[in-house]
Amino acid sequence: MRRNTSRTLPLLLVLSVAALLLAGCPSGGGGGGDDTYEIIDQPLQGNFNGKVFDYNSGYAEADDETGEYHFYLYNVEPADGFQPWEAGAYLGSEYLEVLFSVPQAVGTYDLYFDLYDWSSEENQTVTLYDPIDDSLNILCDLGSIRIDSIDTVSGIIQGAIAARPSDDGSDWVNGTFAIEIEPID
Repeated sequence: MRRNTSRTLPLLLVLSVAALLLAGCPSGGGGGGDDTYEIIDQPLQGNFNGKVFDYNSGYAEADDETGEYHFYLYNVEPADGFQPWEAGAYLGSEYLEVLFSVPQAVGTYDLYFDLYDWSSEENQTVTLYDPIDDSLNILCDLGSIRIDSIDTVSGIIQGAIAARPSDDGSDWVNGTFAIEIEPID
């Protein structure tokens, strides 16, 4: 007896595609059971472009026009005699950099990027930058940025990041940081 496959093949195809889609989606709003999505209580570290990133220095720049802080976090110390925000502070060193901007407010900012609307105000990303390898920029759109405190008297912001790109599991940053706010002249 011959089985009628004209109805079962399309059904199997639909079920197979649905299973693949479900298997590829993270659960719990980005948690996914993967520690690169959830912030880990450790010094900020990561791996991108096959290189290890351990946070050493950086600064946050206040942008009163947009109401944001722009963050620049490095895996190396600035050159002798330089403050982190001074031009040339990192020239000549083989550094990696983590870049992002958030509102000038304590809070948690989930990462998101709308490929079809680059100018969307909902877009919130972290960029992993490797200037040595043809100025490689890796856009992270999974995870979150958490700003725990902003102390404008001492000039320190404390926070944490868990970030990775949606298309790659090998590039990521995760952990806590304390960073200086660039003084306004």
